[in-house]
Amino acid sequence: MKMKLEMKLILIILIIVFPINTILEAKKLELNIDLGVFPLKNQSDTGLNWNWDTYFVDVTEKASIINNIQNKIVNISGGLRWMIKENFGFYLSYSSINYNIDSNSYYDLDYTWFDGEYDSMSADWLKKEGRINFTPYTIGILFRKPISASSSVVIKGGLSLVSTKTNLYGKVGFAEAFETDTEYRLNWYALDIEISESEMLKGGNIALEYEKRIAMSFDYYIGIEYFFLPVKNYKWKVTTELFYDQIGEQTIIIDPDIIHEVDGDITTDIKFSNMRLYAGIRYYF
Repeated sequence: MKMKLEMKLILIILIIVFPINTILEAKKLELNIDLGVFPLKNQSDTGLNWNWDTYFVDVTEKASIINNIQNKIVNISGGLRWMIKENFGFYLSYSSINYNIDSNSYYDLDYTWFDGEYDSMSADWLKKEGRINFTPYTIGILFRKPISASSSVVIKGGLSLVSTKTNLYGKVGFAEAFETDTEYRLNWYALDIEISESEMLKGGNIALEYEKRIAMSFDYYIGIEYFFLPVKNYKWKVTTELFYDQIGEQTIIIDPDIIHEVDGDITTDIKFSNMRLYAGIRYYF
């Protein structure tokens, strides 16, 4: 529902800034399409410790999750310009980017029994595949400065409304100590966790372009732009419904109280701000 309200707001702004009859009558309407790449590597790390004890064992658990963008992101973007003066105008742009993410999870367990005996174990789960979808809608103003009879430099900036969908997957270890009639025991389990969030973010966009006239109605251009967006802190949610008791031989249903001890404790900061390099063709109506 919130996303639909945001889209309605965009349409209202567009109608105010770009009245339909004015656009149709404009003699300096420009349509552009370009191919871009995001050269900066974006990585988010999560690291945390749990220290706890009972009267018969002291336990330290360490977990880390590293999310890496696995490939260079290439995308297509489109836009519309309305030049109300020779060197000043408004612009709209739309783009859609999919980040492929590899999440690597690591877990270490150290424990010391009441009699001083120490032991440890570790586990890792590599290349859990996820994805972040990033779709910015931008409206702003631009200034064009001619530097020759056929070329110009353009500076532009505006407000961006960005639709984001974040789906990341990982694992985390979880230890439990208990006492039986004959012994003290420490079990650990591997829990599946995920981040699944959809959100509209508000931010800004600034860009610098060089454009060159190649025909009466066509330019080619190259540029660099940056999206300024907030860092979002998302919680990893436990999705495992069953886990395996590694000392025993039975599959145990997770106690909801045990889930609560882990669920919500693990968070990751997602950095949506990014830089884009691009090149494209512009058509003059």
